Amino acid sequence: MEVASPQGRPSFSSDGFRLSVSSSTQPSSSKSSASPFDDYSPSVCGSVTSPSESKTDLENDEDLDRGPGDSSPAQGESTNESAGPPKRGRGRPRKHPIIPRREDKNSLKARTKTGCLTCRRRKKKCDESKPNCLNCQKTNAICEGYRLPEPWQSHKNKKPKDLPVLIKGVETEIDRTLLDHFNQNLSQTLCLCNGQKSPFTELIVPMALEDCGLMHSLLCLSGFHFLASQTLPEGSMGEELIARRHFHFDKAISMLRIKISKAQKQHQQSLVDDPTIAQTIILCLKTIMAGEHKGEYRMHLDAARHLIISQRSPNEDFQNFLMEFFVYHDVSNAITSLQRQSVLMNSEFRLPSFIPPEAGSFLGVLDSLFISISKVTNLRDTIRQRRSHGLQPLVDYQTLHDAQTIDTELRHWTCPQQPGTPRYTASLLYRQCTWIYLHRTISPSVPDQNLCKAVDEGLEYLAQLRPPSDGAPAILLMPVFLLGCAAFEKHQRPKIISALDNLQDYRHTGNIQHARTVVEKIWKMMDNKDEESWDWEGLMHRLKLDFMVS
Repeated sequence: MEVASPQGRPSFSSDGFRLSVSSSTQPSSSKSSASPFDDYSPSVCGSVTSPSESKTDLENDEDLDRGPGDSSPAQGESTNESAGPPKRGRGRPRKHPIIPRREDKNSLKARTKTGCLTCRRRKKKCDESKPNCLNCQKTNAICEGYRLPEPWQSHKNKKPKDLPVLIKGVETEIDRTLLDHFNQNLSQTLCLCNGQKSPFTELIVPMALEDCGLMHSLLCLSGFHFLASQTLPEGSMGEELIARRHFHFDKAISMLRIKISKAQKQHQQSLVDDPTIAQTIILCLKTIMAGEHKGEYRMHLDAARHLIISQRSPNEDFQNFLMEFFVYHDVSNAITSLQRQSVLMNSEFRLPSFIPPEAGSFLGVLDSLFISISKVTNLRDTIRQRRSHGLQPLVDYQTLHDAQTIDTELRHWTCPQQPGTPRYTASLLYRQCTWIYLHRTISPSVPDQNLCKAVDEGLEYLAQLRPPSDGAPAILLMPVFLLGCAAFEKHQRPKIISALDNLQDYRHTGNIQHARTVVEKIWKMMDNKDEESWDWEGLMHRLKLDFMVS
């Protein structure tokens, strides 16, 4: 029997009938049956209740555990004949219910660590094909291979973690070897050195310590020279060096592009910094070192030309070195290229006049010899144009007058170097080869007694410059090339071949072999009495060779 109490709270009588008599005279709480927590059934999620609430909840749980046929209910309680839904235990409901955690299929996916080093660095999915993954082959990327699996070790036997990187870009033992090789060996072969000091170690390396892109460029350049100059056993060391070399080149190019894009966004509000300019000349040297012969150097040399003309570095020492470096390679490049005028022929360009020539890093730039060479190059372009149009005579009055002016300048030229030093001998060799270059330009391509005498004298100067000669072999490829293109007499040619071999043993650059190929082709044309032996620039164009003899 059920009777509703005024308060509306159901209770149970001892005779088993359900009564509606309330056990409390307190007014009902403000919580109504429409509360959002009425249907909430708490689970074992760690809810906290008071001791009295815990007792009540235990009694309610016992009611639920008993079946309808249980005849021994707890004292003061009776079973409910009409089984209804179990009620929530007494107590204050949680304000924020605990929701059961759902397992995410993606979270159970473990990230693979067995992909190739290239894909892991680029954060790409690797198909783990051996020896090179297909993903790298599709993207034309250099697959750096796979990391060797390390055997499991307990925490007691594990090796300590590596120390952080000390110099940005120098990350591995191979990188440290390449940096040492650049400082101790390569920097001495790139220009004239004053004792052990080189502008590359005094100016470029300190910049590279602060600029990661320039450091990657230096390590890439050093990697090409190291592999060419060292005899390495066959094995993984050579492969690791090649992989690191490609890695540094890719990083250098990507960082250079980022710098250029930032400069383009800012337009002309800010100048390109010195490390970026230094990076362009280092990448230009990389094309020489690697023996690239398809004109890969042009974009770096042209960028350096634009930056030198359009802005000035706040570092005067670096500005002077940059100017001398660029002019030397620009004039040398004009000797082997068609219709490429030297920057010295630009009326707006001015060389620094306060640097003494004996302190220069390259010969011919500060002592005005390269101005004469640039004028001869212009004469060659003029004669070549008259030849292509069938004009006669090839050497007209104006051309002959300009040639005589250059000859007079060479005869009155005074060497600024100290007599008896390798620099003095090298300067005389440059002057001799400039005159040979002039004679080959305005005279027919046939044997000549004066030309033969001039080549013999040039070979005598060359014989005095054997390594080490204050770094003089670093700047001898251009005069040796000019001597070779004028060697009509066969007794002169073995000396030139020997000189090229000595340069290769000293410098280990890839452009020396290309220069030898052109010289040998010219010799064959000379022996066949081919008048086109005069035009080695045209021969290089037909052979699809575009490199610098610097």
